[in-house]
Amino acid sequence: MLRKRLAVIGAGPKGLAIATKAAVLRRLGFQTPQICLIDRRGVASHWVAESGLTNGLQSLGTSPEKDVGFPYASFCWGSTQNPKVNRMMQEYSWTSYLIDSHSYSDWIDRGKPAPSHRRWAEYLRWAWKKVEHDTELVIGRLDSASCDGGKWLLGVDQKEGGIATITAHGLVLTGPGRPRMPDGLPNDDRILSTDRFWRGWEKYVTHKGARFAVVGTGETAASIAVTLGAARQVEAVDIISPLAMNYSRGESYVENHVYTDPFQANWFGLTVENRKDFIHRTDRGVFSVVVKKQLDEMEALEIVPGRLTKVEVDSLNQLMATVTYADTTEKREYHYVVFATGFEPWAWFRDLMAPETRNHFQTGLGVADLSDGTVELNIEESLTLGKVRPALHLPMMAAVNQGPGYPNLSCLGRLSDQILSAYVPLEG
Repeated sequence: MLRKRLAVIGAGPKGLAIATKAAVLRRLGFQTPQICLIDRRGVASHWVAESGLTNGLQSLGTSPEKDVGFPYASFCWGSTQNPKVNRMMQEYSWTSYLIDSHSYSDWIDRGKPAPSHRRWAEYLRWAWKKVEHDTELVIGRLDSASCDGGKWLLGVDQKEGGIATITAHGLVLTGPGRPRMPDGLPNDDRILSTDRFWRGWEKYVTHKGARFAVVGTGETAASIAVTLGAARQVEAVDIISPLAMNYSRGESYVENHVYTDPFQANWFGLTVENRKDFIHRTDRGVFSVVVKKQLDEMEALEIVPGRLTKVEVDSLNQLMATVTYADTTEKREYHYVVFATGFEPWAWFRDLMAPETRNHFQTGLGVADLSDGTVELNIEESLTLGKVRPALHLPMMAAVNQGPGYPNLSCLGRLSDQILSAYVPLEG
């Protein structure tokens, strides 16, 4: 009997969580789908300098012990098998990686510091080596997506290899998506998206006397501000905040536990309004405690209250930003304006879908459109978009309906359980 194929866009933490869990389940006798990871650059590419998402030197914002198996609390494989799954997943843990690399005691003795993004990529690639013999990896950019006869038909641009067509019974989207940029901006090299900043960050931090505006109040903006604030050549870094402040992310037990285990934390007993409020206060528009401490020590940094409503180039070729707060509007001159307002994790794929495929999902969901708001309220427990088939798993859109930890690194082991349980028969 041919195995089903589960395609995963992105060979990062979520893709590896699925691949490692599938490997463990196969060893225990379960019939698992063939996992096919599709990534533009390869395994863990978003965590290294060439990705356009980091320079690799930033500290990981969550504990590295929240690895591909965390929280090691499988609940869907049967009472005798669940403990075995949890124990075997520890073979792919952050701790096992440190032991294999002879650095476990050193990490403990240093007080368990947050690793850099580059070190986290090394861990993910170490985990990949353990499963690559039975996991497909396709290097290329997703170019088209349609469904036919209950299966996905995915066109992947492999550059020199041309367009490859991959057939899959289910599809998982991971990764941040495309950077969010406002409309109507001038075409000017001094206006930067997140990826443009990181691809040229060494040039920007050595611009003597440069003044930067960083638009955004989340972790993306914070990592850019930290890099600029640490550069001696940079004169000023303004974080433009509509909240008039930058707030640290909640790190109490109660808040963390909601991310780890939404079932025990009463997530499903909350109203949608309260869920969104919790996500906003703990994840969106806030900085991690580690990053907040770094920012607080930077003298070049200033929080500018207001919203950036316009960017223009004046007659003297100066880059001018209009900031509005309450009843006050002012223009401020900058050498660079960096938009770090987050990403669009869903819209890029919606725009890629064939029109008949979009219609298929809209009809199946009984909705008029596939907007972010519509999608996030239709995510099922298996992280699929409704019960429409072929299955489309959207962990990046699952926060409101299923729990705030799925879009990030908070519960990768739980994420892999819920996705794979849609394909794996319970009998071992």
